[in-house]
Amino acid sequence: MLPALPLSPLPVPRPRVLAGALLAAVSLHGLLAWCLMIRLPMLPGGLPARAVTTSVVLAATPATPAPIEPLPRPPVPLEAAALQALPAPAARAATPQTAAGFSWRYLLIQGERRGTAQFSWRPGEGQYEALLERELEGKALPTWRSQGELDPDAGLAPRRFAQRLQGRLGPRDRQATNFRRDEGLVSYSASPALQPLQQGTQDRISWWLQLAALIEAEPRRYPGGSELVMPVAGLRGELQAWRFKVKGLEAVDLPAGRLEQALRLEREALGAWDGRIELWLDPARHHLPVRVRHTQGELPRWELLLQGEDKLLPP
Repeated sequence: MLPALPLSPLPVPRPRVLAGALLAAVSLHGLLAWCLMIRLPMLPGGLPARAVTTSVVLAATPATPAPIEPLPRPPVPLEAAALQALPAPAARAATPQTAAGFSWRYLLIQGERRGTAQFSWRPGEGQYEALLERELEGKALPTWRSQGELDPDAGLAPRRFAQRLQGRLGPRDRQATNFRRDEGLVSYSASPALQPLQQGTQDRISWWLQLAALIEAEPRRYPGGSELVMPVAGLRGELQAWRFKVKGLEAVDLPAGRLEQALRLEREALGAWDGRIELWLDPARHHLPVRVRHTQGELPRWELLLQGEDKLLPP
């Protein structure tokens, strides 16, 4: 048998130690319960959730979204070719008319009706004004007016285009297109659209002169079959790339006389509500248009035919 081991009495803890341990245990238990209450929210029915569920996340109050502002009307995209730098003539060298103004008279044909049109070019010190005044069967039509600058690098640089009406209180503009060059934008009175201003962009009348200046500067660059692209701003917020196809030289009969060789260009319709534009440029008149025809489908809408040239206006 093994000898019995001597037993020593266990030390009895002091009352203060027991009280401290009991207080610590109670505190720890309370802290643990509080943590569980925070981390495990109660689901409907009084059952504790086992994890932070998706329903709990969705129950959080979402932040109030910021009000959505209406977006401006998107600009009409330009073709890639129109974004390329266009060959810009030196305006004064390409068109001698920039040194002195001129005025041409046209026969205006619209369906069965007849009228007249007067196209005037009025240059100044680095600036210009171009006017197309029209009347049909004795009734005045809105005048097209373009004002801008003569840029030695880009040719004509319009500032404002508007249709001018003669009212009881005098002339007033409507449907204006503003070329805000300091901001690099094009804006319209008939549309909230704002579009970037590309170099060489023209208005609804300045393109006549810009086109003539481009071809006059380098006529060999535009033989029959070639193309010329120019960005043109409309009246109601459209900014489009006009693609002119050079058809070649052909004879044309005018009230001012027959031309044996006029350079014919054509721009196809850009949409269902647009029309085809044809124009004939006279190389002997610095490639300015002597005939312009606008066709909707197969039906001609209007046509201008050169009748005569008035004397040059003072610069």
